[in-house]
Amino acid sequence: MATLTGHTEAVRSVLVSPDGRAVLTTSSSPDLPLLWDLPSGRLIGPVDGGPAAFSPDGRLLALYTAKNSVEIWSAITASRVATLTGHTSTINKAIFSPDGATIAADSWDGTVKLWDVPRG
Repeated sequence: MATLTGHTEAVRSVLVSPDGRAVLTTSSSPDLPLLWDLPSGRLIGPVDGGPAAFSPDGRLLALYTAKNSVEIWSAITASRVATLTGHTSTINKAIFSPDGATIAADSWDGTVKLWDVPRG
C-alpha cells in the first residue's frame, strides 16, 4: 500500500489509467491536478487542466482548459503533447475513442468536435 501526498487540501477526485500505471488526483484547492506513477507511488508531476480522460492504453491524458481547448498530456512524463482548439465555449467532456485514435469533446457552444490524436 502507498500513500500519495502532495495536495494542500482534501482530494476531490481520483482517476486511474486503464493500464493501472498512472493515477490523476485533484483537490478542492486551487492546486493543479497531480499525476502519479501508481506502482511506485512517485509523483510524475502537476498537469494543467480540468476533468480528464486517459487514453485506452494509459499513455495519454486529455484535460479541458479554461481556454475552451483540450490539452493532451503524456501520462508518463507529465508533459504537454498537443493543444486541440476549435470550441468557442466551455467544454463539458472529452473522451478517447476505444482505439485511442480520436478524441471527441462536447461544449456549451452546441457542437461536438473530433480530433485525430496522432496528428493533433
